[in-house]
Amino acid sequence: MKYLYYKLYQFQKWVGTESQPEIPSFILLSIIQTFYLSDLLFLINYFIIPFRPERITLIGLCILLVFFNHFYLYKKRNIIFSNYQSESKARSMLGFVLALVFVIFAFILTFIFIHYFGYWK
Repeated sequence: MKYLYYKLYQFQKWVGTESQPEIPSFILLSIIQTFYLSDLLFLINYFIIPFRPERITLIGLCILLVFFNHFYLYKKRNIIFSNYQSESKARSMLGFVLALVFVIFAFILTFIFIHYFGYWK
């Protein structure tokens, strides 16, 4: 998760649209985690235990993710960024490709679940 946050930060810095690229990176990571959490809840609902979570529960879980990311990643961003800045060019490119696949897969998987299976029918 730290490495993904670093790669999102690098991408935001490379695009150069924000003066503080750590904030959109933090928000995007929280959105990606929310998608994966909703996918996990769907799989549990569909295959293991049928249940119908309330919207307030899902919103509460999203808020918990944001708080967790704030204290675990955003507050320690300088330490995280300094840990990964010395990586080689090849490892950096591989990390970017893997992070891109991880991000795209989150969106694709969520939209597949919504389209083909529906959420909590």
